[in-house]
Amino acid sequence: RYKREFDEVGLLSSGSFGQVFRATNKMDGFNYAVKRVPFNATGFSSDSVQQVVREVHCLAVCDHPNVVRYYTSWLEP
Repeated sequence: RYKREFDEVGLLSSGSFGQVFRATNKMDGFNYAVKRVPFNATGFSSDSVQQVVREVHCLAVCDHPNVVRYYTSWLEP
């Protein structure tokens, strides 16, 4: 989905949890900061995977002026 929907402009930052890229959405032409976090569910318990999903959901509903706006998330193979 990432390669299909975005043109990667460049790396903005990287850290222990992943990398943040500047990417242009092919549909709307806007630039977004896209955080890519490697995640391999192999070896994780179902509870651990559900915890990750809950944390992503918390980001989705967070609405605060000091928090970067969250738009969506997805998993890719």
